[in-house]
Amino acid sequence: MAGLRYGKGAGGEFTVNATQSGKGDDAQVLVEGVQKTTIAFLDVRTLFATPIEIAPAPATGFANIFRRAGIFKVAGTAYGGVAAGENLAIGYTNAAGLVVSPEIETVGFLDSTADQFRWVEKRSVAIAIVGDINPTAAAILVLKLEDGDITTGDSDLIVWCYYDVVPIVQTVEA
Repeated sequence: MAGLRYGKGAGGEFTVNATQSGKGDDAQVLVEGVQKTTIAFLDVRTLFATPIEIAPAPATGFANIFRRAGIFKVAGTAYGGVAAGENLAIGYTNAAGLVVSPEIETVGFLDSTADQFRWVEKRSVAIAIVGDINPTAAAILVLKLEDGDITTGDSDLIVWCYYDVVPIVQTVEA
């Protein structure tokens, strides 16, 4: 990181200040962000109809790149209506947004009465997905159900989302 200044940003994230033009105007580039989100049980039930933001939108010209997430389900009444194929996923913007994580199986997770924890990494060739994505500019990351809402259940979810914010617009100087 020679020639770069780095430190802690306003939200506690690691930041790097890099001179973009060589003229002394520093542009702050966020290297990694971490967002903790608690999703209330009533919102968990409707994650298909209304996905929940787990990482804020970056500035114009930047995109969030999902890296990994930890999802903790607090012990409580098991969610009903959980079936094979009704999996959780992380994606951009809303229910129709590009999915950027592997599926998170809900059977044995949301339908359990005990505390549960799941760890998910970014998509990769190893899970039969093309190795690259076309990131959505200035978009939030959301947690969503992929196939219909679920019923009953009273356990909150705590999501720790780890992501990078990268510039997706470059200025070429003559």
